[in-house]
Amino acid sequence: MITFKAVKADDTSVMKINSKYGHIITRQPAVLAEMSPFSQSDSCSMKKIPCIWGNKGVDAHLIADCFEFAGDNGYGEVDSRYFVLTEQTENLGHIKPVKVLGITQTSKRGKNKTNIDYMQVNPFFVYNNPYSKFLNVGTTMLDSIKKIFAKDEITLYSTKSALEFFKKNGFEIVKDFGVDDILMKLKK
Repeated sequence: MITFKAVKADDTSVMKINSKYGHIITRQPAVLAEMSPFSQSDSCSMKKIPCIWGNKGVDAHLIADCFEFAGDNGYGEVDSRYFVLTEQTENLGHIKPVKVLGITQTSKRGKNKTNIDYMQVNPFFVYNNPYSKFLNVGTTMLDSIKKIFAKDEITLYSTKSALEFFKKNGFEIVKDFGVDDILMKLKK
């Protein structure tokens, strides 16, 4: 059965740098859309995102693989949920991969507990890319996830390189397992 499922999970906006007018920063409407592994259109979009992002989109590859596995095996919507932050604000039944600013996967870890399994900003729009035309994409994605799961305890595992980013966005360290495996939870 062919379905067109991507649905708006949150209306938001991103900061866009308009270099045409001397690096003026404006707010641009954006949408956090929830993707379904059972939708042919969503599956097609999810498969294309890592190809567009290239080798720097490591988490995007992992999310796309999980998404495809869930759809193929018929249990994607039980535990995991998949979201894309996109510039596209209409026709969400056909997400355009080139408009995707970020991608994330969450999973339930018990009653009122949600874990952010993966989160990746489009490598072309990360904060340290001097050519990026967007700012705070990761923060915008996290803010939307926090709204959607407001009643839940939200956890994630961070790498050392992302630790300060998550701290700035309200997460605290629960346990440092060493190497690059730090359990964090959102402060309430």
